[in-house]
This record gives sequence, C-alpha cells and structure tokens, in this order.
Amino acid sequence: MSLSDPNPNSGRAVHQILAQGYLVYLAAIVIGFAISYFWPDSVSIPLEAPLGMLLIVLGTLLIYWAQSASGRTAPLRNAGQDIEPHHFCVGPYKYSRSPTQYGLFLMALGLALIYGSLYMVITTIAALLIGKFWIIREEEKHLAAKYGQAYLDYQKEVRF
Repeated sequence: MSLSDPNPNSGRAVHQILAQGYLVYLAAIVIGFAISYFWPDSVSIPLEAPLGMLLIVLGTLLIYWAQSASGRTAPLRNAGQDIEPHHFCVGPYKYSRSPTQYGLFLMALGLALIYGSLYMVITTIAALLIGKFWIIREEEKHLAAKYGQAYLDYQKEVRF
C-alpha cells in the first residue's frame, strides 16, 4: 500500500506520510501501555525517569529543529527554482534524512522508560522499524519523484 499522493508536486503528500509516522508511534504507545496494564512488567535501569525525561526533551527539540529548518527552505523548494543537494542539508537534515522520525522514537522511548514498561519499549522499537522500512521509504520515494536527481544525490550524501 502506498501512502503517498500520486501527484509528487502536492505538498499534502509529505504531510500525510509524516502523519502516518505520528500515528504509528501513538499506536505503539497505546498498545504497549495496554499490554503493560493487563500483564504488568517493568524496566528497571538506574535513573530511568530522568533518562526518560531527557529523551523526551531531546526528541522534542529534534522535531522542532527539523520543522523549523524545513520551514526555512520550503519557499525556495516550492518556488520552482533549481534544486541542488545542498538545499536539503539544513538543520538536522545535514545528519539525517528523517530527523522527525528519530525524534518521535526518542520521545516514545522516553515515555516508555518513565512508565517503566518493557512492552512499551518493545512496541516503540517496532514503531521505529515500521517507520524505517515503510514510512521513510514512502516519504523518500515521494521526495525523489518531486525533486529528482537533486534528492537522489542528497540521499547519497546523507546516509542516515
């Protein structure tokens, strides 16, 4: 099943794909919580609550950084100007092609640690794998169709 809009120039398609990522992590949290509720478990590591809070803050900051960086370059990319790979290398996109997905992972993992649920940790890891092998692939197919060779070159430049 393809998540992307058939029109690669539609700005709506990327937002739909990103929304799918948010829903996957929400489902992971709810499912992990429900399993933990009916079959109590626990994760016990030193300082799990402070570590969980730190992960939530880091994930939130990463998502904010990614959204603000992509917002700064959107007018350039949408103006029909020639796009070069360096146009994609802003903010966290210099290091990762999908910082929002990784920010969501950090936030969900932080919540799992605060709650102390092994099941929530497992479902969060499952959400990361779904994001990596399904949602991110759909997003990248859409971006490659929209931006062509410039995006393909960017993928070669930024591997993570």
